Amino acid sequence: MNGRSPYPVETLLRKDSFVKIIKLFVSMDTDERIRTKAIADEIGYSRETVLKDLSDSRDGVGLQEMGIMDIVDPEAQIPSYTPANTSVMEFFENHSATELHEFFNNSASRKLTHFWFFEAQPDETYTMTNISEKINISVPGFKNNIQRYLDSGLVETGKRASYTTYRVNLDAEIVDTLTDLNNAVYETRMERDDELAKA
Repeated sequence: MNGRSPYPVETLLRKDSFVKIIKLFVSMDTDERIRTKAIADEIGYSRETVLKDLSDSRDGVGLQEMGIMDIVDPEAQIPSYTPANTSVMEFFENHSATELHEFFNNSASRKLTHFWFFEAQPDETYTMTNISEKINISVPGFKNNIQRYLDSGLVETGKRASYTTYRVNLDAEIVDTLTDLNNAVYETRMERDDELAKA
């Protein structure tokens, strides 16, 4: 796996409803059970949205498969869920899903995150115009989102004539953080696939 890759982290953190469900399960006791209607009431989304988020996302992988919760009674007409004992949940006990969500919570932030992780070279500097043209985001989209990358240390600024320049810093803690989460999701999904194969 590319250590710079934010995926499948993007799938896990792009949706507000996903993040709220993650926070809810992190706050629960390990033996506590909850049904979809109660989850919906807690996070302020419909039961239909919750059911989709638990079992399916835009790439066919839901929060259950990514290790956020376990289904307790799958054969029941209305199943209940409990927090999963996985490395993904262990990660979220020590890191804020809300803060990480900011790197994926809108189209401009997802494009910028992808750029800094996949495209930017550590020995190159970029201007706002360079970046906006490369990844097709508006100047307001850039300006409204760049501060989180500066605050995280992933991006550093400099000067070229009268222009502000930007350079990726791959030694930033956020790189290790997203890589750790990526690894945790991969590990959990492999474990769950193995369990299904043995069933």
